[in-house]
Amino acid sequence: MGNMPKYLPEICGQKTFTYMGCGEVVMPENYIAMFNAPERVEAAKIIKNADVLIKYIVGYQCPL
Repeated sequence: MGNMPKYLPEICGQKTFTYMGCGEVVMPENYIAMFNAPERVEAAKIIKNADVLIKYIVGYQCPL
């Protein structure tokens, strides 16, 4: 995710989107030049956890 929270409000403004925040979702590593990719079972577990987290993030509404 890095420094994206700093840039997202501006990017959303350029696209006429309403910036409502962001959330970090861990996915299986796929940049094999620098990292080892997880085994299939471990990758499936990471994706399943990510799916739950994505649904939470999408459904989250910040009280104003």
